[in-house]
This record gives sequence, C-alpha cells and structure tokens, in this order.
Amino acid sequence: MNIQLDGNTVSLQPMKEQHSNDLYQIVKSNPAIWTHMTSTMESEEDMLKQVTHALNAQQCGQEIPFVVWHKELNRIVGSTRLYNIKAEARTCELGFTYYATEVQRTAVNTECKLLLLQYVFETLNMIRVQITTDLLNVKSQKAIERIGGTREGVLRNDRQLPNGRIRDAAIYSILDREWDTVKEKLHTMLRAY
Repeated sequence: MNIQLDGNTVSLQPMKEQHSNDLYQIVKSNPAIWTHMTSTMESEEDMLKQVTHALNAQQCGQEIPFVVWHKELNRIVGSTRLYNIKAEARTCELGFTYYATEVQRTAVNTECKLLLLQYVFETLNMIRVQITTDLLNVKSQKAIERIGGTREGVLRNDRQLPNGRIRDAAIYSILDREWDTVKEKLHTMLRAY
C-alpha cells in the first residue's frame, strides 16, 4: 500500500526503511518525545526496529505507517500510523504519533488528524477509530479531546513498559456518525492557525 495523504501544511507519506535515521534524529533532539511510548528508543537501531515492525505489519494489512513531511520546512517532522486494522469489523486505531518539538502546537497535528480521519471514514469506510494513550500523558489526552475524541475509559495495567512501569491506558474513540462534527471542528481549528 503506497498511500499518500496531502494537506496544505503536511504530506503524510508512506514510511520507508530509509526514514529511520530522520525519525531517530527527531527523538534524539528531544528524548521527552518518547516518554510515553511503549518501546525503547535509545539508538538508531531501536528506530530501525520500529520502522521494520511497522513495514512488516503493513505487508500483513494490519498497519499503514506514515512519515509526516512538512511542506514549508521541506523535511520529515514526525510519524503517525493507522494500526490494528480490522477490515471486516470496520475498525482501526490511530497512534504511534510523535512530532519534532518545533512543530508541536502548530497546525501539523490538527491537519494530520484531519487527513487520517478523513481517509479512515471516507475511503476505508470504518465505523470506529480508537486512540489510546498513556494515562500519565495528560498533554495527549487534552489533544485527543480537543479534536473531538470521546473518552471511553481506562484500561488498567494495559502493559508493562520497557522501564518496568505498569501503564494504565486512556481509551478514546471517534465513530462514523460523529465524523461530520469532528471534521468541521478540525477545519475550524485549521482556519485559526
């Protein structure tokens, strides 16, 4: 699957193995970006493992990983993906999202979510998108709520992280019947930038 989603500020381009160095440099420049992720990221090899895993899952039809290309900066500024894709159930998850520090709190995340959700609901014809985040990641929860995600609850002891901490996860969703309202909200937010 070579899907590219284009907006005004960003282009979501198919992730490739050669992107691992650029993605690692984003995390290396601000390791706090990786604080709430579920895997270790201490070397370029760790990022290559992440990218390889995503590409293998894509081959199985389970994920669609993207790099976020910033059109004005003319470079990769992050990554995001659709995963846990269940075509028959018409559901998927959106996540593994991180951005370079300088594009956080800009139009980038809003436009990425618009492009991804539009693809999910209008092309893939999904009925539900789930977004999961670490319960301690309040910043992410506020961002999900700001774009129209509905908090469904908390998965207690969701998983053990590489550092040994047991993570609880906040679960959010957006349903197909909510998409028109969420879409308008995202367009309104983008007009404000």
